[in-house]
Amino acid sequence: MRKGSLIQFFSLCCLLFAGIIGCSRGSSGLLEYVPADSMAIVIVNWATVRNDADLKSMIKGIEIESQMTRLGTESSSVSDWLVFAGIGSRSALLIQGKFDRRKLAEHLKSTGWNEVSVEGNKLYSTDNDYASLADGVVIGGPREGVIAALQTRKNSGKNIASSASFKNIKDEMPAGKSPIMGFLIAPEGTLEAADAALSVTAGAMSLFGMGEIGSVLRLVNVASGVGFAVANGKSKEKCAVNFCVVMRDEKTASIASAALNAMKSLSSYVGTAGDKENLSSFNITQRKKVLSIKMEMPRDMLMPAQ
Repeated sequence: MRKGSLIQFFSLCCLLFAGIIGCSRGSSGLLEYVPADSMAIVIVNWATVRNDADLKSMIKGIEIESQMTRLGTESSSVSDWLVFAGIGSRSALLIQGKFDRRKLAEHLKSTGWNEVSVEGNKLYSTDNDYASLADGVVIGGPREGVIAALQTRKNSGKNIASSASFKNIKDEMPAGKSPIMGFLIAPEGTLEAADAALSVTAGAMSLFGMGEIGSVLRLVNVASGVGFAVANGKSKEKCAVNFCVVMRDEKTASIASAALNAMKSLSSYVGTAGDKENLSSFNITQRKKVLSIKMEMPRDMLMPAQ
């Protein structure tokens, strides 16, 4: 597999959940392509993020732009993009914007992509990567992922929006427009996926200097998913961060909420000045089995390690 392939790109995107992940303005239509059994989703309002060096760094924007270029889409013409990942090769990159389909096709053909027909769909392929230019959305990824996205779009009502866990998380996300959002969903009965969601939640919070929160959630156990959103904060030095965690049940959520509020109360007595500021600033709310944790965090704490 040659360097820079889309499959390597999806491996990189999975790492976003171990560090930083963030629905945005025009991206809701892209969810129509996301299969209901998807386990990880990253949604980015690129029109906003590409002009903010910090936000762009958080989601590894340079790597994203290299894939846009490879597929023939100019960064300045992209409004939103979405990555979803499921079991096996059911992964794809969806790019939305103002594109000339004819020029995109010419670009792909001139750079080694071959026009092929797969299950009645006109696609382009090179090595193990496939691309679709249908419906004004550019889709790239493994064959299985691209076909899954196209089939999901045709079968309205069977996309990720039909997932109860996704609905629970999305309903608790900020009402405003967060340019970066992410979801990790554990399909019902998939304990391994639930454990993965838990590990990601704890790991991400640890990277933000909020490891204590992740530890509490690990003790009480995550059941079916976690969501994360990042937006500009009240000052230029901070970002507004929101975690939504679907707990095992309402009782478990209540225990976690009480533990987190106790930690917040004790923050004035322990830790460094930075720890005290971070812990005292977060707000915890509970709605049935969903916990929402909101905070303002320094931008430099959200930057990926160099």
